[in-house]
Amino acid sequence: MKAKTHLSQTKSRGGFTLVEMLVVIGMIAALAGISFPVYRSIQKKVEKQQTQMMYTSIERAVDNFETEYNYLPYAGASYPAADVTIYWLNSQISEFFGILMGLESSKNFKRIKFLELPEAEGSGPGGSTARGPYGYYDGVVTSGELATLYSPSGMSYAARIDHDLDGEILCNTLQNNSNYDANVSGKKIIFWTPGAAVWDNTRDDWITSW
Repeated sequence: MKAKTHLSQTKSRGGFTLVEMLVVIGMIAALAGISFPVYRSIQKKVEKQQTQMMYTSIERAVDNFETEYNYLPYAGASYPAADVTIYWLNSQISEFFGILMGLESSKNFKRIKFLELPEAEGSGPGGSTARGPYGYYDGVVTSGELATLYSPSGMSYAARIDHDLDGEILCNTLQNNSNYDANVSGKKIIFWTPGAAVWDNTRDDWITSW
């Protein structure tokens, strides 16, 4: 009888009580709440580094284009007389990347591939928007002579080019955001892209090339 009683007591101690399970679940939830902001902070730093590396690659491509053709790449029908901003609200930025990728044949008539870009991740509009509002991220989507580049956070790029070749890029306003007004010297082109914070209608996360 004593042996059976001892065995019964051992079995009863083998499981978790409801209180113990709730305590464990609470601890896991607390740890998750602490770790997610840290993970997101690290992810944003990585995305910023990747974006700035992309800027460097594009700047190099622009330099090589100018060396080959003796003018800077431009979007539109005619060469601009002054600094021009090209951005995601029209197809000019996509035309610009298409030129550098050798997809376009009027301005880059030799069809030289000055810029190699990876194919974008994601499933496009109507698909997953976990990394941005367009459904694509971290690469390019091509269509004919156009190439739309998406940042690691899933946002589009904008650029301003020193077409008047005075050695200074004047930006009185970048997308009406006074935090990123810039007069940049020593660059032929500058870039910026919204970070994930734009989803919350703020612009504190913008990643710039200067």
